[in-house]
Amino acid sequence: MIKYVVILLFVIIILIILTLLRHPVPARDKLGTCSNVSQNIIFKCPSGHAYRLVFGVPKKEGKFKVSFVGTVTIYQKGVKIHRLVFDPNELKEGNWLNKEGLDAYILNSIPGSFSALDSYIKKNEEYEVEIDFREMPPDGTSLWLCYLSLHSVL
Repeated sequence: MIKYVVILLFVIIILIILTLLRHPVPARDKLGTCSNVSQNIIFKCPSGHAYRLVFGVPKKEGKFKVSFVGTVTIYQKGVKIHRLVFDPNELKEGNWLNKEGLDAYILNSIPGSFSALDSYIKKNEEYEVEIDFREMPPDGTSLWLCYLSLHSVL
């Protein structure tokens, strides 16, 4: 009997250690291209947290001046769950898409909504994103979901 208790405790300790060795790793999924004034994109939310919607704009020589304006609305099962309005003053530049050769403009870094997507989207759930541009972005612009995913160091 003691032998089984010792084995069980050993397994529990190993599981705790493996759980503690998991750490967040930045991840990104391309949701779609931004080629129309109005378009809808359906995606399944990956496992993770700290979700951010990001526009990826092809890198250009010199400094690019953001000029596109519009809204992004997120639906689940046809019900609107969140809406973000964006313009050049509200998009935060980042380096999250450098590996893809894109400049990143973080959409939901608008004051008061930085962690909003974690409140609205959950892993393994399906969502629809509706993008409406009043001023179009440059050709080749795409919409990305950037987030932190847990990975084991082993």
